[in-house]
Amino acid sequence: MPGFQSGSLRQASLFTMLGHEDGVIAFGSTLQAAALELIKHLSLALGIEQQSDNE
Repeated sequence: MPGFQSGSLRQASLFTMLGHEDGVIAFGSTLQAAALELIKHLSLALGIEQQSDNE
């Protein structure tokens, strides 16, 4: 997997697998930390979507 080979996953704690409907992977030092990463990115995505709808 390129992300693992390049080392770029050391800077990120979330990635998606193209072509997989449920292919979102988050990780952290604890389960709670991984869940918070998912919530953070979901809220950012919802904010972008809302902004697009208002334009």
